Amino acid sequence: MLNVGDMVKSRYKILKKLNEGGMGIVYLATDTANNSYCVVKEPRFDGRSDDYKLKKLQFEADILQNIQHAHIVKYIDSQAVGNTFFLVTEYINGRNLRDSYWNRPLGEDKVKEYTSQMLDALEYLHRRNVIHRDISPDNFMIHDHTITMIDLGTARKFYGFVNPNWTAIGKQWYTPPEQWKRGEAILQSDIYALGRTMIFLLTGSPPMCSSGAIPPGCRVTDHTKSIIIRATQEVPTKRFSSASEMKLVLTQKAQPIRTRLVRRPRIIVNGQPHFLTRYSYVVGRGTADIRIDDPKGFISRKHARISKDISGQYWIEDGCDGIPSINGVFILQKGRYIKKDKWELQDGDIIALCYRKDKGPYTTLQYKET
Repeated sequence: MLNVGDMVKSRYKILKKLNEGGMGIVYLATDTANNSYCVVKEPRFDGRSDDYKLKKLQFEADILQNIQHAHIVKYIDSQAVGNTFFLVTEYINGRNLRDSYWNRPLGEDKVKEYTSQMLDALEYLHRRNVIHRDISPDNFMIHDHTITMIDLGTARKFYGFVNPNWTAIGKQWYTPPEQWKRGEAILQSDIYALGRTMIFLLTGSPPMCSSGAIPPGCRVTDHTKSIIIRATQEVPTKRFSSASEMKLVLTQKAQPIRTRLVRRPRIIVNGQPHFLTRYSYVVGRGTADIRIDDPKGFISRKHARISKDISGQYWIEDGCDGIPSINGVFILQKGRYIKKDKWELQDGDIIALCYRKDKGPYTTLQYKET
């Protein structure tokens, strides 16, 4: 454990302890190279899951040093020393949303402004196949009306890293059912948690209402109410398909009036749509039509084929040219991922490329028509 006055990497001088939790300890420090404040994190070793705590912090450092976004805390440095590890990030001179707005409800316009910034951060992460898995008011800082996402220690990229108590990742009232009960997080899991965070900001208290609902007495326009209800649906296929879609609806002044439903088949990969206009597509690594960036090689080069029959219906089939994929194609049905050799795609279907009961889905796609 670090003490006041200790130096990390002969550069970062510890000033005081900011916070201590079950997983780690956070310190305020001075970067002596430029005389600026920074934050130093180290694992909190107590003989219980110490190896997990170490890997968790190392994984957070690996994610942060490869991303840069105005609404995500900035990586500065890291160091492995003996059996421990230190992560250095920027210091944000502000408070988290929970401390800032506990029993202090925000107005609807301000909530939408802050939610838009949080969605910017989520959109950026999701396009890099990173799922935060712990979206809540605790993990966003606010300073001068600017929101910054912090603490990516529970984030997942592909299978990511699963802790010994992997079914309990996240926080009560914010974590969606599929993550709380089974530890299975997908893009739509972060969207659920962000919808619940909106409820906190509007009410100043934890969202103890059921999924797909808002507390009685929460006075918002029908437009904002519809966004929260859709984002927090219990079934992931009924939520927004991406942070981009949620932000687009959020920035509209009212729900669009649709005189007729236009069918626009598309596969959404890491929050980005690939519109289907041809009769056949190969999904996989390398030169596939719908390419999945997978340096670990769990996904086959020709993992699946999406094709359209003469009626205009799209199907997904495991493998290509009679050769099955390495790790299978799974469809989310009634809260379970079911392996399929061939499946008639329905609007909202969530598709997992590779799935393990002990780790959940490797990466997911979604099929949308409307």
